[in-house]
This record gives sequence, structure tokens and C-alpha cells, in this order.
Amino acid sequence: MFPDAQTREAVSAEQPRLPLSYYEEPVPTPAGWDNRPCGYLLFGPPYEPVAMEAKQRGWAVDHVPGRHLHQLVDPRAVTDRIMAMTRDWGSSTS
Repeated sequence: MFPDAQTREAVSAEQPRLPLSYYEEPVPTPAGWDNRPCGYLLFGPPYEPVAMEAKQRGWAVDHVPGRHLHQLVDPRAVTDRIMAMTRDWGSSTS
């Protein structure tokens, strides 16, 4: 999933070490949190159900062919697509 050993080492060194219980807790979300512009950038087939849910919520959904952590493999393409998806979000009102 990483483009090279150096990237894997850098990302691993930056990751906080958290207990398993951290990941088992539900994330509190305030009512209306997604009334603001939201989007989902799909990389590949394992994430298609999440992209479909995002689309059903009315979010912008786009696709850059790739795999998990693709932002590390092709950061330019991922950044360009996110910028294109969000270009008009500043003019949205909620």
C-alpha cells in the first residue's frame, strides 16, 4: 500500500500508538454536522459501499483509481481531484 519503504517508515513513525479501546468507541457527532458541503473521494472497489452512502446523502463523490492510502502513492492526483470537488464549496450557504 505504500509506494516505497521510506514512505512506510515515515508514516509509521508519525502514527500515534492508541489502545484498541480507542477504536471501539463511537465517535460523537453533533446533529446537522453534514449540512455543510461534504464529499467522498473513492480510490477503489472495497470503498464503493461507502461512496454509495455518501452519494445517497447528497455529497460530492469522485473517483481516483487506486488503493488504500493512494494519497501517498499519487498525492498530486488526489489533491487535484479534492480541489476540483471543493472548488465551489466556499460559496455554499447552510
